[in-house]
Amino acid sequence: MTILISGSRSHEIGISDQAPESVASVLEEIAELLMLCGPYVGVKGEKKKPNMLCCQAIKKFDFTFICQLIPPIVEKVVSMEKLAYVAEKCHNPIDPGTKCGSYIVPAPTPAAPGPPTPGPAPGPGDDDGKQ
Repeated sequence: MTILISGSRSHEIGISDQAPESVASVLEEIAELLMLCGPYVGVKGEKKKPNMLCCQAIKKFDFTFICQLIPPIVEKVVSMEKLAYVAEKCHNPIDPGTKCGSYIVPAPTPAAPGPPTPGPAPGPGDDDGKQ
């Protein structure tokens, strides 16, 4: 069986007929992912927020399973770092510490603190110590 993965360039990924069904299934899912999310997970270009169609596709993936079976050739067209970013943006994050291809998903970085929130405004009976 051969599955054609296309991105900015086309790559053929050959799988022997004796390959487990799960590997073939993963490659088919990756092909679907590239059709809908290629601009967001491809190796070239910057990270960018995915569109709704991409997110609909991403939400169907079980990354705990898929990440274990990604062959090295896929990383020539799919950035695992971008895949993790897109999965997070689409509300289907890959668990931190998961090895996805050769990439290990890091723990999320905490959000930067915003400006301090002001305290309550003084009320009519507050004299703040002055008489």
